[in-house]
Amino acid sequence: MVIRVNQANFNVKYILMKIVKKIALIFVILFVLLIGTAVVVPVVFKDDIVQLVKDTANENVNAQVDFGHFDLGLISSFPKFSFSIEDVSVINKAPFEGDTLAFIGELNFQLDLMSVINGKYSIESFEINHLNANATVLEDGRANWDIVPEDSTATETPEDTTASEPFEFALERYALNDINVKYTDKESDMKAVIKNLNHSGSFKMDGDLMDVFTQTNIDKLDFFMEGDHLVNQMPISAKADLALDMEQSKYTFLENEFVFNELKLGVDGWVAMPDEDIDMDIKVSALDNTFKSILSLIPAAYKSDLEGIETSGDFDLTAVLKGKMTETTYPMMDIDLSVKDGFFHYPDLPESAKNIQVELMVDNKDGILDHTEVNLKLFHVELAKNPIDIQFYTTNIETDPFLKGKIQSKLNLENLKDVVPMEEGEDYKGRINADLAFNGRMSSIENERYEEFKANGEVSLLELVYETPDMPKTEISTAYFKFTPQQFELTQFEAKVGNSDIQAKGTIDNILSYVFKDETIHGAFTVTSKYFDANEWMEDEDTEAIEEAEEEEDDELAVVPKNINFELVTKLDSIAYDNMPITNFKGRLTIKEGTVRFHDNSMNMLKGVIGIDGVYSTADPEKPFSNLSLDIKQLDIPTAVKAFNTIEEMAPVLKYAEGEMDLMLDFKTLLTDSMTPVYSSMNGKGNLKTRSLMINENPALKTLAKQVKNDKFSKMRAEDLNISFVIEDGKLTTKPFKLKVGKTESMVSGWNDFDGNMRYVMDTKMPRSEMGSDANQLIDNLAGKASGLGVKVAVGEYLLFDVIAEGKTSSPKYKVVPKGMSGESSMKDQTKEAVKEKVDEFKNKAEDEINKQKEAAQQKIDEEKEKAKAEAEAAKAEAERKAKEAADKAKAEAEAKKKAEEEKLKKEAEKKAGDVLKGFGR
Repeated sequence: MVIRVNQANFNVKYILMKIVKKIALIFVILFVLLIGTAVVVPVVFKDDIVQLVKDTANENVNAQVDFGHFDLGLISSFPKFSFSIEDVSVINKAPFEGDTLAFIGELNFQLDLMSVINGKYSIESFEINHLNANATVLEDGRANWDIVPEDSTATETPEDTTASEPFEFALERYALNDINVKYTDKESDMKAVIKNLNHSGSFKMDGDLMDVFTQTNIDKLDFFMEGDHLVNQMPISAKADLALDMEQSKYTFLENEFVFNELKLGVDGWVAMPDEDIDMDIKVSALDNTFKSILSLIPAAYKSDLEGIETSGDFDLTAVLKGKMTETTYPMMDIDLSVKDGFFHYPDLPESAKNIQVELMVDNKDGILDHTEVNLKLFHVELAKNPIDIQFYTTNIETDPFLKGKIQSKLNLENLKDVVPMEEGEDYKGRINADLAFNGRMSSIENERYEEFKANGEVSLLELVYETPDMPKTEISTAYFKFTPQQFELTQFEAKVGNSDIQAKGTIDNILSYVFKDETIHGAFTVTSKYFDANEWMEDEDTEAIEEAEEEEDDELAVVPKNINFELVTKLDSIAYDNMPITNFKGRLTIKEGTVRFHDNSMNMLKGVIGIDGVYSTADPEKPFSNLSLDIKQLDIPTAVKAFNTIEEMAPVLKYAEGEMDLMLDFKTLLTDSMTPVYSSMNGKGNLKTRSLMINENPALKTLAKQVKNDKFSKMRAEDLNISFVIEDGKLTTKPFKLKVGKTESMVSGWNDFDGNMRYVMDTKMPRSEMGSDANQLIDNLAGKASGLGVKVAVGEYLLFDVIAEGKTSSPKYKVVPKGMSGESSMKDQTKEAVKEKVDEFKNKAEDEINKQKEAAQQKIDEEKEKAKAEAEAAKAEAERKAKEAADKAKAEAEAKKKAEEEKLKKEAEKKAGDVLKGFGR
């Protein structure tokens, strides 16, 4: 019995052990499978995901998306599927061709494993590290981040596209680390720079309800508007928790805190966007009601500067926005800002700013913008016992602004350094006194009912001195400004800025309508100076904040506002500008309807006189143009070519020239965004004259010097030129003009365009005396050979050829094309003449021989006649017969001999003449 029990126990143990081993084996197999899956799955799916990301990115955006290394894994993120991409770049296409929209150092995703296996790719979290973005808005409102193309096949009825989307988002958390953004809005003339933004968020979802918890930190924020640096390296942090109702599109603020420098604000309420309108009920309030917190927002003050400052006083801010924002209405608003008994004192300075009182209210009870009231009831500050008081109230700003205000101050600037620390190199002196008051409606001024608008006052600057390392020292000895309803008048202004003295006076009309209703402002000023140093204003600014905040940009089009109507009369006796002294600058300039007009402007510059008339217009910003007339006299050529590259573009030969020139040029051209001419659109005409012209190392003349074997042509003095030309669609064509260099004369004609192409021809006539000894020796030798053949040839006095320059103006090709000789006669003509002389010589000799034979025969007849009278008839007949035969024979022989000699000499002479010309052409 016992044995059976023991045996049973043994069997049970054995069975249990086998079961445990099997279970352990199963776990080992599962573990191996799991590890294998973690290794194999990323390898299996990597190529598919990489290709899917590339295809999805480039098919769905109007930009070029590229990236570097990919990494996929499952072990460290199990049961999630991790996916990371490095060096992601997004490059814009037209109209921002080649600009980098964004560059991401690292992009990490975590995806649900089963979604990857099923091909849905559900993203549950993502992280972006080291992003640099450049956001730009053009003048016409086009933005470079608008890279998602419109779907031309879209219909009004939405379709379920879930099946076609390769990626789904089921986010639980996200993070953005080290984000740097540069934003430029050319349409609104704004710019913002964000340095090192870090933002993270997480989600808690319950159906259509979601709680979002976010944390944001920005190391530095810079903001520019219309050229003013309004926010300077401001640190910002924000803890924003939101409750989202996705079905109602309603966002409720939970616990929130926003910190700007040392100003802490809290936000409560909600925003709903169920349709195109925005509904809201928001309250913003200051969380730390100390004067120091609002003081930290002053652009010149930073947190580090305030650490040792002594402050006191109370600050309060509340802002309520309630109601809908539509295309025609705004939410009701009630904003109250106050400072009571504000005070600050720097410990190392003897004086303080105290009794700072501010009461500002912005109120709108019905959401109609015209009913908004802005009331600065009180602004008072005492800077080292110098009081400043300002009051201002306005309403009906859209229809008929009502304005009421007062400004009073008696400020001794020298006391500022006793209150506020000066930067190294800064200094202020002088007095600013202001006493202004105004009360009335804008319509009174617009309808010239000035008696209804109460306004008067004066501002005076006396012995003012302002020094800073960023600009030349400014000294204003006197400046008086008078304010009336009709105009703002500068009655006297005398100043010295750096090395420059400036005197000015003038008026500005309609200034209030310009400020409040954007109407046209009118003004007229006269500015004079005995010496103006423009070089002082060309120095680069060296402030670290601006260098960090502003990226270098190409020159932009200077758009002339259409609502400015100004006239400026200027007389500057002497101007220092970039090592090119200018004297006697005078003229008149008007600005009207987006166009600047130059009237009889002139200056002495570059040893000459320059006159300018014409227009620069941006009335149509899409087609800016310039239409100018230049009258330049006695200008030094090398200096002018160096200063004005357009002159070299028009006449490339001038870059090798010395002397003086006169230029009259009328042209019209469209302009690029960088204010340079659109050369293909340029049309005009002109005339160029030179004096004392010396041509140095011109490649065309160097080529000629090589051909005629005389180095003196590499550098030659030419007679005065008179060149007329026309410009048609960017192509400059010169009318034929004479160029005389020494005794060599040329007729020059041709063209060049502003794309760098050219073709000029010099039809040249050169005396043999201008040729080198080697070339002359070659011609004389050929002529001597002709003489040795019995042909006397007198070589021509002039050599005829073309010098052709063509190709690119930067590296044209030059060649010399011989055309023969001229003068007493050409070698060919001389050869023909020599042959004719030889023929005539043989002919004359033959005739003389015949005459002599005739005379001898007649004499013999006469002698025989007396002897034999009887035989006279027979002898006479015989004698006449023999004489006739002899004459015929002699004549035939002479003519045959003459013809043979003539043919022989003619052939030999023509052959030698051809050899001479052929040798010269080589």
